[in-house]
Amino acid sequence: MNNKQNPDWYRKIKKGPMENRKDEEEFISKIKQSIYENNEVDFVKHKRPFRKKVLPIVVVLVCTMLFFIVQQPWLDDNKSPVQSSTQIKPKTKDESAQDPSLKQFMNELYQSINSKNENDLYKALNDEVLFKGKSYKKDELKFDEDIFHELQVALTMGGEFANDTKKVYKVPSGLTESNQPKQAHFIYATVTGNKTKILAEPKRESQVLYEVSNEMVKAWIPEKVQNDGYIKISTINGNTGYVQKEYVLTDIKYSFMFEKNDNGEWKIINIDSIW
Repeated sequence: MNNKQNPDWYRKIKKGPMENRKDEEEFISKIKQSIYENNEVDFVKHKRPFRKKVLPIVVVLVCTMLFFIVQQPWLDDNKSPVQSSTQIKPKTKDESAQDPSLKQFMNELYQSINSKNENDLYKALNDEVLFKGKSYKKDELKFDEDIFHELQVALTMGGEFANDTKKVYKVPSGLTESNQPKQAHFIYATVTGNKTKILAEPKRESQVLYEVSNEMVKAWIPEKVQNDGYIKISTINGNTGYVQKEYVLTDIKYSFMFEKNDNGEWKIINIDSIW
């Protein structure tokens, strides 16, 4: 007597679809094959999450190893390091230390601004002052707090002598990309707006080179004030062009000139727009 018991599914289909079938063995074989395939699918489904978790970990480890290898200079001593434009450290030009009296004047001026001592600030003005290209008597000028804030910022941004006599000093000098002489100067600024047009020339009808949106740029300081309504800028990637002034946000808008008079005293003689 055969004690082997058939599974429940076998007894159920024996009374149903298998009843009186001539291809009984073939039919059962197909059912077994189907059950086997389903079990395989379930097995794969259970394994798949494990593969999904392992793959990102492997990728991260490989990337980390590659990054470590690239960063190690001793692995390839024959190759000199290449410095990209984004790695260039800007240089601040500050020549005030060449004249102790100038350095003292600037320090006292900065302290007066911090203490908001307007009397001391007006004492620092020359009897006649050029303001945005026009000459004024010192008593005619009425400055608001914005001008004093501009001066405070300018004093922290370096400066340089305007001529060989070293009796005229201008702030801010801005930043340069090296210590080489006759370097163009710039300050960092932000081009505001969405898809602001950067033009090939400082003209409204000029060719549009590219567009930027709220991007930090280098705003180049011209040797002379430009009244064309545009500022020359360069993106961090090195693209250069012109953008309308109203789209350029800077920490400072004015430059200041100090002059050493015959009594050896330094005075503010000129306040002008940078652009």
